[in-house]
Amino acid sequence: MGVPFAGAALFTGLTSLPHPDWFVHHATWLMNTDTAPNCDQQAQIFGTDSHEYHDCQQALSAANSVMDGLMAIVGAIVAWLVFTIVAMCLYKSKVHDKKPPIVDGNKTMESGKFHFGLFECFSNCNECLCSFCCTGLRFADTHASVTTTGFWLSFVMFFIVNSLLSTLSNTIAVAVHPVQALSIESTAVEVSTAASDLTTQYYIFLAVSALCRGCFFGLYSRGEIRKKLGSPETDAMSKVVDVLSWGCCFPCAMTQEAVEVDIAADVHIACPWTLTIGRASALGVKAREVAPAEYEAMVGDAVLLDGR
Repeated sequence: MGVPFAGAALFTGLTSLPHPDWFVHHATWLMNTDTAPNCDQQAQIFGTDSHEYHDCQQALSAANSVMDGLMAIVGAIVAWLVFTIVAMCLYKSKVHDKKPPIVDGNKTMESGKFHFGLFECFSNCNECLCSFCCTGLRFADTHASVTTTGFWLSFVMFFIVNSLLSTLSNTIAVAVHPVQALSIESTAVEVSTAASDLTTQYYIFLAVSALCRGCFFGLYSRGEIRKKLGSPETDAMSKVVDVLSWGCCFPCAMTQEAVEVDIAADVHIACPWTLTIGRASALGVKAREVAPAEYEAMVGDAVLLDGR
């Protein structure tokens, strides 16, 4: 749910399905057709070499293509739901339930900064892959670790909030830039104009969605992490950065937050659903992962343990 449009684009590319505009155009054409085309009747009346019969065959081909595409999309959604439910159950039992709680008064973020930067994903590849592939799962684990909200409730909240934000963003995009409706009599110019308007509407949707998502998760969710891990009150610029982080690259922001919470709990999480208590035994202790006050007293990243 965290990356529905990126996932849809990837699915479309990997399966060589037509562009979504193609589905919209042909679905609109079919809905405006009074009856389903009967090619046998056309052949009896006009003959198999007639223009009417060939048009009927093309209409049937378009209808079949639309139905095949819709069935593929429905199948992908069902597979995603099954995978998500299984992954959530395994992750909760094997990782989240065995994860040590973060003690009150934790000072992991007393400097006000995260130990890893927003785009240092390759420093924590396991967490990065988990955040990209299992977005709701990773958010649920991170959010439940720093709040009194449970694991399942955190996941439901993430799902519902994203759905509401997507609906709100779509409503705003349609109101700001409406798209002209197509019919079976629509000309090529009208179809092209509608496709261009649809693209503009989509960009408006992305911008509004990013802003809404950034304001909610960047301020509320990340604020809960800062509060739990002892971060001082942030200034306006830090809040803007938090909003932009979640709005423009929320899988990276989620990875950053997940690693910070794992540092506070002194655990390392690896795919698939493997928990190691004690990050030193899994990674080797890096200088940046010690207490911030001690780290600032060291001489940069050159001071390392385990030779890294």
